[in-house]
Amino acid sequence: MSDSPQILNRRAAEILFSLITGAVGIAVIKGALEMDVGWTSSGPDAGYFPFRVGLIILAASIVNLVQRGFLKPDDGDYISRKDAKAMALFFIPLVGLALASLWLGLYLAIALYLVLAIGLIGKVAWGKAITIALTTSVALYMTFEFLFNLPLPKGPLGPLFGVL
Repeated sequence: MSDSPQILNRRAAEILFSLITGAVGIAVIKGALEMDVGWTSSGPDAGYFPFRVGLIILAASIVNLVQRGFLKPDDGDYISRKDAKAMALFFIPLVGLALASLWLGLYLAIALYLVLAIGLIGKVAWGKAITIALTTSVALYMTFEFLFNLPLPKGPLGPLFGVL
């Protein structure tokens, strides 16, 4: 247990997680129902597997909600203020990555994210952080653009850099 005050207990976390995964399951089911979910003479329809996966996710969420959220006694602290701060240091830059990718494209946003995450959060030397970030972005670019022939979003700035 931590000396830092608790902001979330285990039961609340289990209930919250169950509700979130249940919502994901419902979204998957809803999306699958927009297609046929049956089996035809030529095999499964487009929504066959997603529908069943959504049902499994929803069922598991309900089981977790009942077992961990209501039947099992609360086993104390789950997230303290100190833990929440550490998670925010990880989560907030990820949100920044998602937003930056809209304007910079994914490759440049990933490079920027890695430089900041490795340099600021990981406290690695800036030269090493920049090298890791650029190497990773180039490797991702080569992998997706050439090996998989699957271009990732480049954003409005992409054409300014020519190769992107």
